[in-house]
Amino acid sequence: MTTALYVTTKQFCKRAWLGALLAVGILVLGPLFFMLLSRMLAVSVGHLADNLRGYYFAYQLISLVVFLTVALHALTGCQQLCRGLPISSRAIASWMMLAMVGLVVVLQLVTNGAYRLLYFETETLTRNWPVLGPLLFMITLTLVGNLIYWSLKSPSFSRVLFSVGLIAGLFTWFLTRYYPHGFQKPFVMWQQVTLGEFVTLQLVCLGAWYQGTREFARFRAGTAAPSQTWFRVEQLWSNLISGSDTHGLLLPLSSRTALAKYHWRHTCQRAVVMGGVVLGLAVLLINVQSTISFDRHSPGINDFPELIESYFGMTLLFSWIASVFMAALLMRGMHAAGRTSMNSFLAKTPLSDRILGATLTRNVVKTYVTVFLLFEVILLLTCLLLYLMHGREALQPDAYRFDWFRLWLNYTLVMLIGYWFFGANLISILWTGRTWFYWTMLALCAASFLFFVGVPMVSRELIGNYVFHHYLMLVLILFYSLLMLGGTAFAYRSAAKKMLITPRTVWTALVCWMLCTITAWVYLYPDRVDINRIAELIFLGAILSLLFAPFATIPLAISWNRHR
Repeated sequence: MTTALYVTTKQFCKRAWLGALLAVGILVLGPLFFMLLSRMLAVSVGHLADNLRGYYFAYQLISLVVFLTVALHALTGCQQLCRGLPISSRAIASWMMLAMVGLVVVLQLVTNGAYRLLYFETETLTRNWPVLGPLLFMITLTLVGNLIYWSLKSPSFSRVLFSVGLIAGLFTWFLTRYYPHGFQKPFVMWQQVTLGEFVTLQLVCLGAWYQGTREFARFRAGTAAPSQTWFRVEQLWSNLISGSDTHGLLLPLSSRTALAKYHWRHTCQRAVVMGGVVLGLAVLLINVQSTISFDRHSPGINDFPELIESYFGMTLLFSWIASVFMAALLMRGMHAAGRTSMNSFLAKTPLSDRILGATLTRNVVKTYVTVFLLFEVILLLTCLLLYLMHGREALQPDAYRFDWFRLWLNYTLVMLIGYWFFGANLISILWTGRTWFYWTMLALCAASFLFFVGVPMVSRELIGNYVFHHYLMLVLILFYSLLMLGGTAFAYRSAAKKMLITPRTVWTALVCWMLCTITAWVYLYPDRVDINRIAELIFLGAILSLLFAPFATIPLAISWNRHR
């Protein structure tokens, strides 16, 4: 038993060390970089020491998520090995819980120790940055998370409700430690853990450990199964996602049409439901809550133009989140398990690379257009609800300072550009199927952004010459513009050379890009079309070129993935 657990612990540490190092590095070096940057820019940060509450809770939340993610990633690779050990299920489950708790405790103590050395004095850390209480709560939450994870291996609605209630109760209890006299009373830092609080946490830990070991034993024995109600609902959901219709007529289809329909049902419809319907309902609920709680006398949003702009802003934010989320879902439908190859039904289809790329690209466009229209419908429903609750006054607040059409057009254009820009370009990267390519592109984008932002800031502080700074910004804008335009042109040239797209596609994209650039320029600068602003025009055209790049990069990614 000792040898088996030693080998498993060694495997756990091998999987955990890199993530642990990155987690601690981000949490420690992030504030250090902020302090150095503030000192370089001569920005005073002394006021932050007087109000650490927001930063304290942000640290607790971020560290909780990051450390639990690292522990879960390390444990995921050891689960199969643990289940096959010739020892009791209780010992295996106890070891897994102990390993996760130990890792979380070590990372939390190391991070707080680094904060003590780098940022805070001992007195300040003791008074405004308590460690023991949040650490005990994090241990409890880790054990409760293990219990929920293994209990949901045999899911039922009662278990889900119990899990949600348990997590909500734990966080409510945690917040009450800082508001011991009620949430309407002043905030008090949780500096000391009383005997009652300690016993309460230990009892919860003990119960979570005991029930978690029982749930793991059921899962290991193969007796964990979903409830009948959960199984029926899961079947209905699966039919909705896959779009299967057993009552439809079977008509003869061409290979291209059959592939398009199967890919839509297998991959795209799931992305529409999860990205469009679920996130769309989320933004609808948030907007409805904002409408219900609207009060003209509140210190926050207290007039209708601000409320309506909050609708547009929330819809824009969730649409961009949906674009990235759908790209991840579409990636899962492209690759086999482990991303070792393309899905066999796509790789072995009797179609050329050009037709396959055109078919899948058309499905991507169809998916994103459908979800975009769903978000527009949700925005319309929100405004309709506002009209029903507050009358015509809500939609006609002040004609002199509020232009409905202009507001809708501005937000819709920004939402559409960012929505397609993030989603389509991310798909063209993820559909290559190569992990090293993902990280390379991410590193290049991050380095380019930091270089574009950091170089002008450093030059302005070190040199201080306005003329030099102006020309430096001009050179950077032209340099990045040429990179984007050159990359897009190279992608279209490569795709056309490999006959993945037709010349008609190239010319259509070129004409549409020119029309969009001219229209955007006239829309942004209606009164001053100045030749001296040629650098801004080139940069605008370069940004818009990336909206048309996916029509070449997606077929290239598909071809590259298919023939690896």
